[in-house]
Amino acid sequence: SFDYSSKGILQLYGTQKDIEQAKVQMEFQAKFGCTQKLLSGEQCIELEPTLAHTSRPIAGGIHAVMDEVGDAYTFCNELAKYSAERFGVKFLYNTSIKDIVTEDNRMVAVGTDVGDIEADGFVMALGSYSTLFMKRLGVSIPIYPMKGYSLSLKADEYTPRSSITDNEYKVVYTRIGNKLRIAGTAEFAGYNDKINEARIRPILRAAKSILPKTDWNQPIEKWACLRPSTPTGLPVLGPTPYQNLFLNTGHGTLGWTQAAGSASIIADIMQNKIPAILMNGMLLDRP
Repeated sequence: SFDYSSKGILQLYGTQKDIEQAKVQMEFQAKFGCTQKLLSGEQCIELEPTLAHTSRPIAGGIHAVMDEVGDAYTFCNELAKYSAERFGVKFLYNTSIKDIVTEDNRMVAVGTDVGDIEADGFVMALGSYSTLFMKRLGVSIPIYPMKGYSLSLKADEYTPRSSITDNEYKVVYTRIGNKLRIAGTAEFAGYNDKINEARIRPILRAAKSILPKTDWNQPIEKWACLRPSTPTGLPVLGPTPYQNLFLNTGHGTLGWTQAAGSASIIADIMQNKIPAILMNGMLLDRP
């Protein structure tokens, strides 16, 4: 249970020009089996009635019917619990990495504050911090921390049931259980994960303009995270100069979206199998 919903994602556009540009992407994705529907402004409101109260123009939208949403945090906690109970996976929480121990071109152990952890194989999956740890090994990876923000508040009768992407302001609205989650903006501030109120204000302005009847006087939870972003938007997967160290990082805003596929790739590579997914542009030595 992770507040799963299969209602799809509705992408909203304020002008006909924006719609025409979006149609090009929609037609391209259709070649790969991605089913999407082009909607008029009236059809967008019919699909999501809460949009009838917005003061902004809605020229139309694209409904990505295959897309699904859920609570990633709850999902990961439940997956960890399942993995421990079903497969005996051991998780070390509240444990800090102090060192990476290598011999020649192999990794030997991870040095932590609870002692060294040895293994036959290792996977670097530390998000934005992968760059810092790989740098210790003399390996450069094209990942930079991009700070994103999200707000959470209690859902009410004016909260959308569908997940909505506001393409004018680049803000996403998602109903997760009894909460409305709002996410947006990108800030390049190094490894500073502190909340900058100046970044919160435009997100709230956009939210209040599209959902004016939502109760904005209630307590709002604010959160910021560092998204491991790459220049191409593709993750960095696969082998490193160290024989038994592999990369599974750099997924940007799509960590949960790409998690299962990335894990499948890494599992195949570590077992000397050919991955079922093409790795064009995802290897460390990407062009």
